[in-house]
Amino acid sequence: MGNDLSIMTFIFSIPGVTNMYYIFVNPASQSGKGATLLNEATGYLKSKQAEFEIHTTQKDKGIDEEVEEILKKEETAKIIVMGGDGTLNHCINGIKDFSRVELSVLPTGSGNDFVANKDLPKAMEERIDNILNRKRVSSIDVGLTTVSNDGEAPVSRRFIVSSGLGYDAEICYSVDHSSVKNILNKIGLGKLAYIFIGVRNIFTNKLSTITLTVNNKTAIFPNSFFVAAMNQPCEGGGVHMAPDARDTDGELGFTLFYNMTHLKGLFTIPKIYSKKHIGRSGVAYLTGKEIEITCSEPKMVHCDGEVIGTFKNVHIILDRKITFVY
Repeated sequence: MGNDLSIMTFIFSIPGVTNMYYIFVNPASQSGKGATLLNEATGYLKSKQAEFEIHTTQKDKGIDEEVEEILKKEETAKIIVMGGDGTLNHCINGIKDFSRVELSVLPTGSGNDFVANKDLPKAMEERIDNILNRKRVSSIDVGLTTVSNDGEAPVSRRFIVSSGLGYDAEICYSVDHSSVKNILNKIGLGKLAYIFIGVRNIFTNKLSTITLTVNNKTAIFPNSFFVAAMNQPCEGGGVHMAPDARDTDGELGFTLFYNMTHLKGLFTIPKIYSKKHIGRSGVAYLTGKEIEITCSEPKMVHCDGEVIGTFKNVHIILDRKITFVY
């Protein structure tokens, strides 16, 4: 058992083998399919004489602390995440020194935007072989979001896919607290939850005035739906928020929807799905290493789909790299 948290630990050790892989998995991902995929993965790892330690959790709680504890006792760690972007987010938030970690992902969640453009093999065995043999190794950008309200101490959280304020964070919250996602996951249509809730939230979103500072230039944007800081091209299970964003170039793509009515938002926001929103009236796209955001009123903020609260002041920056093996 790790820490007094809801994490179960299983260790498979082979005499003479010291190349340990730490596997963090949510068996409940994809409405329980995560458990089946875990059995498949561990069976193959055993056949390859790989030593591993499994940490299972039902709702990603405690992963941050568990990763931190492992790195207190190990100089380096090879971590495999089995889950979606949420499980991955909790994992990277337990890492203090990214130079000591090699990260790999065996996606089992409903939203796997981090690996969407990584061209992973379809077969579990081939994915594991690639990890064991270090077939491809990349240095991936990792971001940090720091939030606060006036007169309050700032709070920080890391992200590897995206971080955003406003409408997209509200969708993340609504999906996470809706039974629709679980129902659709069971029939293999989990991504539709984001579409259904996204359309509804266009009309419930309260438009705000947002002040942005990017590359030492400041501008004010009235009647804004949201700002999304993208390390990957997609978020929300394949929503092409920033089609040209890349997680190895040291820059984020910032997408902002502003100067809109709710009705205009209904016709403009869906253009994201066909990648036809960039360049349209009321859509700004900027690039840079960091962004400072001030909102006229507190708005929900997320990191990789994990809502961290409601805040007026947001600072987002790329300040770390992690080794990704796949």
